[in-house]
Amino acid sequence: MKKKIIIIFALVIISTLFLSGCNEERSLSDEEKRLVGTWKGPVVIGFFSDGTCHQDYYIYHAYGVWKIKNEELEITWIDGKSTYGYELDNNDIELSIYEEGSETPTVYRRQ
Repeated sequence: MKKKIIIIFALVIISTLFLSGCNEERSLSDEEKRLVGTWKGPVVIGFFSDGTCHQDYYIYHAYGVWKIKNEELEITWIDGKSTYGYELDNNDIELSIYEEGSETPTVYRRQ
């Protein structure tokens, strides 16, 4: 009986140590840190420091992961990956996102 308790205790300790590393935030570049926050435009989009993002449009809610790669904003939604051009203006208060092939941006303001 004593052996079982020791084995169970050891498994609990090992599991705790293993799972404690699961909540670590990824390291953001300086450019990525500029995007973290909530932005309001035609939809509301949020970029979080753990690399996740969300988009809200009335009753539609989408969740994904994001990063800056090759100077473009890459977002992987549940239905696939999208890459966008982007610009930050007015001391990082305005975010312009360019859909692929479009010259006209969608403009968002930091909330």
